[in-house]
Amino acid sequence: MRWFPLIAAVAAVLPAGPAAAAHGGTMRHEALGVRAELSWPSATRVTPAGPLADHVALTVTRGADAPQRFPARALGLVSPVLLEPGALRVVDLDGDGTPEVVVTAFSYGAHCCYSGRIAWRPVAADRDRLVRIEWGDVAGELRDADGDGLPEFVGVDIRFAYGLGVSYADSAFPARVLRFRSGRLVDATAAYPAVVRRSMRRNWGSYRQGRREGRAVADALAAYLADASGLGVQAAAWSRVRSAEGARNPRMLRAIARTLHRWGYRTA
Repeated sequence: MRWFPLIAAVAAVLPAGPAAAAHGGTMRHEALGVRAELSWPSATRVTPAGPLADHVALTVTRGADAPQRFPARALGLVSPVLLEPGALRVVDLDGDGTPEVVVTAFSYGAHCCYSGRIAWRPVAADRDRLVRIEWGDVAGELRDADGDGLPEFVGVDIRFAYGLGVSYADSAFPARVLRFRSGRLVDATAAYPAVVRRSMRRNWGSYRQGRREGRAVADALAAYLADASGLGVQAAAWSRVRSAEGARNPRMLRAIARTLHRWGYRTA
């Protein structure tokens, strides 16, 4: 499952097959007076989704300032990572007029993992700083979720991957919306009820489909109830779940309640 917009363009097209290992490349994006470039000396191979590159470095140039380079070790991108279209973005995340540079990389495992870096310039500073994000199986989608002109990271609570002992195929996720403010990510999910309602409907649909197909449904129910907690309607949601599952699976519902409580979701 990969949620990531296809926006930035790959500036160097690498040949497919074994010869790709001998070629480096770049990916660039420019906006609001800031130029950003990812560069790598070689690519293990090129996939339909983008290059599998190692020793990836980032260079940020703000206006007339001298370029600032973040080497691969500073980024934590020494080992090969998949750089999908949209892996590099220049965007003002917090509305302060100084855009940030957002990098998203995928470690190219079976399901995992996405990670991100945000290069940002503090007020009155002359150098950028780095913030690292560990997304896990699902990267946050960078989009304006409420129409206020500022983008948010719209994603999921990744703790639910393989939650309650289910496989990844049966995993389900409640919504999570993060804002970037003053150099850190802030959980703002409660401010986006429309996003949470859509997620809640999706998770209930996953539960019903799983029940019809004889699949594990614990994670779908847990994600549904977590979304309900975010909307403040957990009492009605629990009543619905108990009506559907309580008689046949009371032990599962107790396990869900314990897990949600441990992760900070309301259960009553």
